[in-house]
Amino acid sequence: MKKKFVLILALALVGSMAFAAFNFSGEAEVGYKFDLANGGVSTYGYDANTSYFAMNATTDFAKVAFRLVPGDNDFHYMQAQAAISLYLDKALAAKGVDLPVSLTAYIGDASNSGFYSYTDPNSIVDDSYDGFNKNTRTNYPIGFDVGYAGYTARTMFDIVGTDVNPVFSVKGTPVDGVSFAASFLAANKYIAGSDSEVNLSATADVAALAGLDFNLKASVFTVLGMGSSVTGDPLLLAAVTGGKDAINVYAEYSLNATADNNNSVAGSRVFAGASYALTDVTLGGGLDYEFADTLLSYSVYAKSTLGGVTYKAVLGGNADGALYIKTQAYLAF
Repeated sequence: MKKKFVLILALALVGSMAFAAFNFSGEAEVGYKFDLANGGVSTYGYDANTSYFAMNATTDFAKVAFRLVPGDNDFHYMQAQAAISLYLDKALAAKGVDLPVSLTAYIGDASNSGFYSYTDPNSIVDDSYDGFNKNTRTNYPIGFDVGYAGYTARTMFDIVGTDVNPVFSVKGTPVDGVSFAASFLAANKYIAGSDSEVNLSATADVAALAGLDFNLKASVFTVLGMGSSVTGDPLLLAAVTGGKDAINVYAEYSLNATADNNNSVAGSRVFAGASYALTDVTLGGGLDYEFADTLLSYSVYAKSTLGGVTYKAVLGGNADGALYIKTQAYLAF
């Protein structure tokens, strides 16, 4: 019932925008993973299991975001979700009421999460840990952003579920070249035995701070458990990224956090990679060493954009004999 109500509400808002100036944007991704060692083909996309499609309809005062996501028990069944962002400060300003802060309300199946400030070269945070919400697509049907002087605070509540489990998050740039973010979840999600959890992250643009003639950033991200019965270990990520002209490189250290949506494997892990952008194609590769299992994994890729669509092919495997090919197509519009 809730999903139907949200969808009806979203469609009603789109209808109300019929006489307003609005724009459409979105993204779509689909791909296939070929298991060369054991055989078999599976879909591969944004959620690592399926194709992904999202579309936004935006006016000066609101945005309606539609997403297709996997069904609860069947990744071949897709269901529509919708979220509405209401830019209340702009709507009030149009009526002559000027607020000293920016104010945005969110209604519907939340596609947003808590904030983080991390370069995330392997999409570990984006996949799993950003604000405790995005990857699992937990429904937070109401939330608010308040912004002032370069800082933004966000709060979200699950008012429909049996537990409200609020998320509180803040981000800002205290000085040029340095950004930070923090999120608090009043529940247990990643750290065993915790009553609540907090993640903290920060990024320093070293090149901008030191006046270097090449790109260089350093960032860190951690998730900590809170309470008197914490038994799980904290999660930690640290990365250095950089480059000059067509060359980009990165190195990343991971403690108790993984790049494959599986945070149950404890221990240290390191990643390193590089890419080189030619005129029409970008070539790259990476290494992943897992200390606990002394396992070295590798991948090489090529990607190119044709007609606004980015195509990417990845060949990867590890020393245990696993070998796969991933092919993906991505379109932003």
